Amino acid sequence: MKFSDFRQFHPRPADNVFVFVCEDDFLIEESRSIWSGAFEGTWLAEKLHVKEFEETEFSRWMDDALTPSLFSQNRVILVMNAEKMTKGRIEDMAALHAVAVSSLKVILVFGVLRPVDGWTRSFPVIGIDPLKPADAVDG
Repeated sequence: MKFSDFRQFHPRPADNVFVFVCEDDFLIEESRSIWSGAFEGTWLAEKLHVKEFEETEFSRWMDDALTPSLFSQNRVILVMNAEKMTKGRIEDMAALHAVAVSSLKVILVFGVLRPVDGWTRSFPVIGIDPLKPADAVDG
């Protein structure tokens, strides 16, 4: 999809984990505000490298999902380089995706998604077309 179409994207409220395929760093950065506004309520979008995301105990992420804070915003975590995620953490994402009412959304950012990757069966996939020089001028 074109990034301009993505601006109108409205995910299902029950979905907590998304695969975001975008090879352009500029568009990934621009997507933060769109992800923040895509869900009902107030959401804060943060970027984390996959290594930092994996170093954090999964129980902490699950606690964040299950227990909305009274003093802070709901969180959207964009996990950069998600193609390097370990199999164990991938399985954890399925548990997070199943949380009924979550105060945490995880966006797994991929540069390229190969057809053999199982992500497409587990989570909603949003693919962004690369920018062409004419798109940058039309802005």
